[in-house]
Amino acid sequence: MANGVNRFGLQPVTSGKLAGSFALYVDDKPYLAVLTEFEQTFAGKIAGAYAPGLHIADLSINSQGAVPYVCDCGDEDCWFITVQISYVSDGGNDYVIWHRWANPYRNDKSQAGQGMYWDYSALPPLVFEKQQYLAVINAAKASK
Repeated sequence: MANGVNRFGLQPVTSGKLAGSFALYVDDKPYLAVLTEFEQTFAGKIAGAYAPGLHIADLSINSQGAVPYVCDCGDEDCWFITVQISYVSDGGNDYVIWHRWANPYRNDKSQAGQGMYWDYSALPPLVFEKQQYLAVINAAKASK
């Protein structure tokens, strides 16, 4: 699995309604740009209309999932993206995998004919080395 490993990063949000949350960085780049490009096929001009919404508690080793992005209006319940977080061991190496991305407001397959179903299954999973992942989280905790 080592060939497809990503680098996990967090950037603190320091102002506005979402101050105290974190932006997701993957391979030293904001991941929102990747998500926005992916959503273009479904959403047109509203693709990527999100703001960073990660909280440290969502990223703990016991977490099952997280909300990396919320509506760009700043209301965390208005519109958001979820991701499942799994932990795997492969040949003595431990990894954190972010997969099964979804927008709960666009998750009903029966609405596909109206363009209301957005299928994130083609969005590749993110694979992070567990020690690097935890080191970033611990540094973020220490900075608060």
